Amino acid sequence: MNARAMFKLSVADLSRLGPGFHSDGGGLYLQIAEQKKKVGRRWVFRFQPSGGRQRDMRLGSVDQLGASASGLSLARELAQNARQCLARGVDPIDERKAKVAAKAAAIPVPTFKALAAEYLAARDGSWTPKVVAHWAMTFRQYCEPINSLRVDLVDTDHVLKCLHPIWKEKTETARRVQNRIERVLSFATVRKFRQGDNPARWVDHLDHLLAEP
Repeated sequence: MNARAMFKLSVADLSRLGPGFHSDGGGLYLQIAEQKKKVGRRWVFRFQPSGGRQRDMRLGSVDQLGASASGLSLARELAQNARQCLARGVDPIDERKAKVAAKAAAIPVPTFKALAAEYLAARDGSWTPKVVAHWAMTFRQYCEPINSLRVDLVDTDHVLKCLHPIWKEKTETARRVQNRIERVLSFATVRKFRQGDNPARWVDHLDHLLAEP
């Protein structure tokens, strides 16, 4: 492709153009949409795999890449990378997903103790230091059976080992422990360290295995 067919947009166009798809050439488009009086501007690479249907690959918003010459250059570089994927017979969206998955897989799965600490750190500013300290004490004192386990390995039996010793004598405390373990394991699912049901959930799970408080 020659330069005239490729680099059609200018830096001024990034803020001047109205709603619609504006081609920069080579499959790169500036998509501008207005919704509820707010204007969104993002870069899209539009392509059609061999034998497939047209696909749009989001490359980022103008705000993210920058409404400047460097931002325009970066959008063109990302589009060029996508074109190189297509030249190798690879769908650029699929390749990006594979890279994200590989990056996530390379992150070591933390222990329950480590993720509980991270969960409490994320509450900093919204919880008082007293509440955070009380939660930390709960994990230290009552979660010993799972503290050293990777969060993806914690199952119902492990949770019960935490709860059984205190369920009858310290029922109110035990319910707090159950709820806090459940919250941390839900956090683990959100962080993509776990999949499937939460083994510490009460309704339709632990309520069948433990006596009602």
